[in-house]
Amino acid sequence: MKKLILLLLGLFINFNLNAQTQDGGEPGAFLKNGFSARANAMGQAFVSISDDASAIFYNPGAMINIKKTAVTGMYSKLFNDIDGINYGTFGIVNNFDFGIVGLGVVYMNVGDIPFVENETGPTGMTFSSNQSVFYLSYTKYFLDNLNIGGSIKFLNQSLAGYSGSGWGLDLGVYSNVNKNLTVGLMFQDLLAPKVKINNTEDVYNTKVKFGFVYKPIPELKLSPEAIFETGKDEIFAIGGEYLLFDEMIAIRSGYNTTYNSFSAGAGIKYKYVALDYSFNTHKYLGNVNRFGLRLDF
Repeated sequence: MKKLILLLLGLFINFNLNAQTQDGGEPGAFLKNGFSARANAMGQAFVSISDDASAIFYNPGAMINIKKTAVTGMYSKLFNDIDGINYGTFGIVNNFDFGIVGLGVVYMNVGDIPFVENETGPTGMTFSSNQSVFYLSYTKYFLDNLNIGGSIKFLNQSLAGYSGSGWGLDLGVYSNVNKNLTVGLMFQDLLAPKVKINNTEDVYNTKVKFGFVYKPIPELKLSPEAIFETGKDEIFAIGGEYLLFDEMIAIRSGYNTTYNSFSAGAGIKYKYVALDYSFNTHKYLGNVNRFGLRLDF
């Protein structure tokens, strides 16, 4: 009975955490928190930009933009008034003679969840929920103005002593049409992962993301994007980035219909180091602050 109550409570909490994206209970919903503060500030309309190490997540075909080595990381506390709920990412991309390789990880940890044995309330014991995805990405020069890349990913999830894992594949297409226009296409979970925990199997859905970036002037990027998934409403996003002082300062803003979220942020870059910040409104989480670091050697 103890195990049953603990499991039901854990699943309830996990369900509500996933509900933050208005797709309650959707497998992998935590990944909608994104991979970089820069992309979050732009409404995550990033499939056609992905000109930093976050291409591992948003479009591995765009890793062709990495000329040597790039690193990115992000941290956010999803519920500002609740301790123990953390979300973070890390990615590194390097350009080798045989192609461009990326390694990345996304994790979410929910700790100190009260153990409830019966209707009398918490027993004083706690447990945790952890979700993580590890990426191995690869691309190589394909054709003039057209590139294809892929990410093999390993997913792991644990909840109250139960755990499960699965494998998946993303495929990204990136086209640099001209100096003012780039186009991105992403098949997320083209090979859909299946994660089984205590006789319950979560099957991820394939998503198709399409977007483009237009530069009306060299300092300004505008990036509309659409996401399609079988059986669900289309998701639309748009982002903008304006560069100042020889690209030292970046001002960003965006909107994403996934959770009716408006976003804004800024970045400061000196030589190969960039610090990013994003502020996102959210229907379920309230306001979320994210902090990021990028290195571009």
